[in-house]
Amino acid sequence: MAVKRDIKSDLTLEIAGKNVTPDKFLRSVRSFFAIVTEVTAKVAGKRTAVQWNVAVREGSNLVGLDPLPGYNATIVGKIMDAVSSGVSQIEDRAAQPPFFTERAIKSLRDLADVVGTTAEDDTKVRVWVKREPVAVSHKAVAHVAQLLASEHEDYGSVEGRLQTVTERGGFHFVIYQLLWDDSVRCYVPDHLSQKALGSFGQRVEVYGRIKYRKDGRAQSIEADDIVPFPPKEIIPSFRDVRGILRKAS
Repeated sequence: MAVKRDIKSDLTLEIAGKNVTPDKFLRSVRSFFAIVTEVTAKVAGKRTAVQWNVAVREGSNLVGLDPLPGYNATIVGKIMDAVSSGVSQIEDRAAQPPFFTERAIKSLRDLADVVGTTAEDDTKVRVWVKREPVAVSHKAVAHVAQLLASEHEDYGSVEGRLQTVTERGGFHFVIYQLLWDDSVRCYVPDHLSQKALGSFGQRVEVYGRIKYRKDGRAQSIEADDIVPFPPKEIIPSFRDVRGILRKAS
């Protein structure tokens, strides 16, 4: 395992062990990059707000990320702190950390799943932030499973922007809620598929049976109806309604 003097980047993934296969290494790196990318987007407003340069030491099990020159040091520091505290929190309990999207949480689960659990597989993973290590273990796998598990179902509505359509895991759309930027799977029956496609990229409200996670956030919805919000240009402004309000009083 690495020691502090081996770490040259403030964000570093360490994967160590006698049986680290190429597949394990690639899965670890992809998961690590996904976590940093998602946290960057939440802290700074978009995924490309900070560009990261990859640094791999020759013959090493360390993969570092360094921000390219010119980026706001305060923002970069907040990203690093969010990564460190988020990994530590999910290691400790089943609770969604600040700045961790559902994709970031799932990526941390995938990273933890690389860790060996037998005498034959001694694979260990640590995330170094500002040269301080945070161990990743299978506790994170269990905590993510608890966090994302469905707790109850109820009829209601989900509001957000319909931005993704995919056939992976069954044909469905994905709605991104505006307040938390959470992704909610939206399963659409055949008779609503064209309406859903016509609403792609728009802000919508979807009615149906919702599955909620244990923390109360919507996980998926079986759509009964999709109602697009009107375009901004046809929504009355404050000036448009001011006279109406005066007359009503």
